[in-house]
Amino acid sequence: MAGQFPTTPAFAKAKPSKKHFNLSSESINGRIQTRSLGASRRAWTLVYPPLTREQFAPIYAFIDAQEGTLGEFTINVPDPLSADPIDFTTGSGCINVTAKLSNDVQEYDQSAGDLIVYEVDIVEKL
Repeated sequence: MAGQFPTTPAFAKAKPSKKHFNLSSESINGRIQTRSLGASRRAWTLVYPPLTREQFAPIYAFIDAQEGTLGEFTINVPDPLSADPIDFTTGSGCINVTAKLSNDVQEYDQSAGDLIVYEVDIVEKL
C-alpha cells in the first residue's frame, strides 16, 4: 500500500544507518580483493515514546496495511545536511524518501498501564 507514513504521533528519534554494497574475497595466500557494486542504501530505526492504545492505533493500522516488506510509502526522515531544527511532524530539517519496512516481522512491547513501546525499521527504496 502506498501512502504517507503517519506523522502523528511523531517518533521521538530516528537512528540512521547506511550500507554500502561491496563484494570481498580472500585467497588461500591471504590476498583480499574487494570491489564495489556502486550502490548504497540508507535505513532508519524510528523510535516512538511510550504510546497509549489510541495513539498507537493509526501507526499499527498503517504498518499492518503494508503487508510486511511488500508495501512502499513516503516518510520524512532527518536530513543530515540541513541546518534547520528537526521537527518530524512538520518536516522541518527532514527530507522525504520512498521507503519500505525492512522486514516482515514487526514487534512492540505492551507493558503495565497499557503503554506501548514501539520501534520500526525502515529501509530506503532504491
